[in-house]
Amino acid sequence: MLTSLLACMPLSLPLVSPANDTLVDQLAEESHALPDWLDFYANLRLRMESTLDQPNGEDRHRGRVRFRVGAKMDVAENLKSEVRLSTTSGTANNPHWDLGGDNGTDTLGGADIVLDRINVTWTPDENLTFKGGKMGTPLKTNPVYGEWIWDDDIQPSGLASTYKLSDSLDARLGYFIIDEQNSTGDSADPAVTVLQLGYTAPDQSLDWAVNTAFWNWTNEGPIDYLVWDTVVSAKADDWTGSVEFIQNLDDDTGEDTGLALGLMHGKGGSQGSSQIFANYFDFDANASMWSVGQDDLPIAVGAQGLSGFIVGYKYWWHDNTTLKLWGLQGDDETNDPLRLRLDLDISF
Repeated sequence: MLTSLLACMPLSLPLVSPANDTLVDQLAEESHALPDWLDFYANLRLRMESTLDQPNGEDRHRGRVRFRVGAKMDVAENLKSEVRLSTTSGTANNPHWDLGGDNGTDTLGGADIVLDRINVTWTPDENLTFKGGKMGTPLKTNPVYGEWIWDDDIQPSGLASTYKLSDSLDARLGYFIIDEQNSTGDSADPAVTVLQLGYTAPDQSLDWAVNTAFWNWTNEGPIDYLVWDTVVSAKADDWTGSVEFIQNLDDDTGEDTGLALGLMHGKGGSQGSSQIFANYFDFDANASMWSVGQDDLPIAVGAQGLSGFIVGYKYWWHDNTTLKLWGLQGDDETNDPLRLRLDLDISF
């Protein structure tokens, strides 16, 4: 009976063997492969956060989540595009969703999602790049902690360009709309124009760099802001140090300067590696446009300014998975809260 059944089977039926398994796996992989012009990416953050000694005298403990998924596309030669979705809290410099909340309206609701990047990049020459749309920050930043002037979670909308003058020198220019006006009596949109010049020393035993930028805010309110931000950094072996100086050239109240010192040990980036870092900061009240500054300090910059510390430890559990434990303390001469965080970040 079995012999008769085998004789009736089609001769073209492939046989399963260890050698064929490799071929089957290869064909399956190729059939599901993405086209060369498309590249997906994503990252997930789980955060446990405690803020101690808040101004109201109470401690606050919460779980937070951030998720982003995006795609980069090769549209044509020298032309690329990017789109990205992200969780949101309704505030640009805080895309985290608090567990159990939906912007305070439903304690059992889910996270809101926004389209936080949509842009096109044109590279007509290897030394020149133009970008338009809603994008990531196009500027070079402080290598120890780079979010004093502009929170990395805020995706500016407008135009930007980068011109490489030499192997060591480049210039970056951006014009970003802060708020689109469409009501009677409004003549111009609040906007910021930023110009940055950067110099990186040629390869040597001590790698150092200087980046200086001018941020010119227009139509933003009663206070004028022309912020000059300069970062000097150096790297030697596993050590990285930075000094960042901020000054609002348009301020005439005497509350116009800021200073941030940073030190980091470790290179990180691969499984089993780690980094330890520390920052000291001291900012006057009008040194910068703090509404777009980083969201990591326990309290906002007030009339007396703000000073404090950020210290932490980051460990690469896997190449794409990190654990970060850090603390943040800020003092505005009235309140002195302490914020502690444990972050699990996974990139895909």
